[in-house]
Amino acid sequence: MSARLPEYPSPALRDCPYPFFEQARTEAPVYKSPHRDEYLVFGHEEIEYVLRHHELYSEELPEGTLMDCGAETMISAVPPPKHTAMRRLASRPFTPGRLRAVEPQVRRIVDELIDGFLDRGEVELMHDFALLLPAILTCELMDLPTEGPEWELILGQWAGTIDGADNMNEEYWPGLVEYFEGKVRERLEQPGDDIISELIRLQVDEDGAPNVPYLTVIATELMVGGAGTTGLMIVNAMWLLLEHPDQLELVRSDFSLIPAMLEESLRVESVILDRERIEAVDTVLGGVAFPAGARLRLVLGSGNRDERVFADADRFDVTRRHTELKQHFGFGYGIHFCLGAPLARLEGQVAFEQLFTRLDNLRF
Repeated sequence: MSARLPEYPSPALRDCPYPFFEQARTEAPVYKSPHRDEYLVFGHEEIEYVLRHHELYSEELPEGTLMDCGAETMISAVPPPKHTAMRRLASRPFTPGRLRAVEPQVRRIVDELIDGFLDRGEVELMHDFALLLPAILTCELMDLPTEGPEWELILGQWAGTIDGADNMNEEYWPGLVEYFEGKVRERLEQPGDDIISELIRLQVDEDGAPNVPYLTVIATELMVGGAGTTGLMIVNAMWLLLEHPDQLELVRSDFSLIPAMLEESLRVESVILDRERIEAVDTVLGGVAFPAGARLRLVLGSGNRDERVFADADRFDVTRRHTELKQHFGFGYGIHFCLGAPLARLEGQVAFEQLFTRLDNLRF
């Protein structure tokens, strides 16, 4: 059955994979790819099961990740108990109290960015607004430059990826990790009132001595996770609203719908289309037997449009029921639920409040 299905992932499916996802969910929600050495998982129920049972499906890929530093790897790629400790440390900047304190800062950045294009009457939304908002905010919170060579380095990967320069990954990531390692060492010598310095203080209080690779990975992941993915959430949401004028009118007339609109946009246009896992033991999933060591690709973008969970799943509906919206995988699921989700939601809320308040006649 799976032999009739096209290769995934592939450039041919990049622009619009959703008809293929629907076909896969119908014909073979779990199957061994005939194109590469991995199993593909398309159904919401099956994806949720894998993400819930991290003891059966390991996050640790044998090749490591793009943001490894020494023996340390990304928070999202390590299992408990280490994952628990890393997440507890990295989540300290995102407590409700901290978010309330940072909201005026978010609003200032949003308004400054709008000021930069308001008189022009047009904006390239990703490069001139959606990407810059979370990148500037995260840099300010980390006390990093928002102009010059360091800023270009920090922004470089996401700007390149958005422009289609996927081949820059291998040479880019080691330089970014090296940059954040240097910043960690600087803050060890001269601590300040910023997130990196706070992470160092918390980690030293807990462990007794600084762990530079550990801190480097956390700082790098906070920057990368905080910038591009939030920018893509904002721009995808705007694209969906412009494609659906009735939904745009609903949200513009009632700002209380903005949070649900953002969740629905993450469901309909998944920022992260898939995640990988490694089979820890022999198991059976969706009627398919997996040997230990098998690689799985969880197609989150397919699970987010599974008709068994979401009514009229392909429809963008800003009034969709909360019971459905809370089941999307846009921020991940289980122990790997995005720790920066509260900040991303705040940035999206403020961004659309101000865009709707200050701009008229929104159109492509």
